[in-house]
Amino acid sequence: MQTWINRFVALCCLLLSGVATADDQQAKKHLVDASLMFATLDAGGSDNFHTGRMLQINYNYYFTSWLAASAGVIATEEIAEEPQQDIAGEFRGIIQTNALVLGLRPEYVFSDRNRVYARTSVLAYFSELQVEEFFGSGLPNGITSHTTDGYGYLLGFGWAHSFTRRISMQLELSHMAQLDLFDESSRSFDLKSNSFGLGIGYAF
Repeated sequence: MQTWINRFVALCCLLLSGVATADDQQAKKHLVDASLMFATLDAGGSDNFHTGRMLQINYNYYFTSWLAASAGVIATEEIAEEPQQDIAGEFRGIIQTNALVLGLRPEYVFSDRNRVYARTSVLAYFSELQVEEFFGSGLPNGITSHTTDGYGYLLGFGWAHSFTRRISMQLELSHMAQLDLFDESSRSFDLKSNSFGLGIGYAF
């Protein structure tokens, strides 16, 4: 995940360095945007996950001036919950997710440089769940790992400000739901996350 974040920062610096020369009059049909999100997770139980980072990158193709088809990827870091107690000791879950996203991005331009937009997308996810167990002194600790995949959805709302006709920044709120994790077991659950992030876009 650290590598992804480094690449994201490098991309932002590269795009911003071209602000002075990237302004032209050609109407945009394509937009690539990348956002670094801060997400809180909810698995529907007594879990208490820490806030985690999520990288979201999208390619958007505009059919009209206000509607684009969108395809993207999402990658989260390993997000851990607070340790919980059972009769054997303490344990905690750690989850990491990668996802492919496909959907629509409608938007409304309310001034020359500002617009609001929404995301309505379906997603296919692949997640890994690790469970760390901490027993009493003198007993070895244990780690088990399980993977699962499935489908879900992503809803988002954001504001974008254009520096030029090509370069923009965006603030976004989103809600992501991964449905039926580990549906082959008797303890399947939905994993939902709410996130807020800052991003940058490049239109061409």
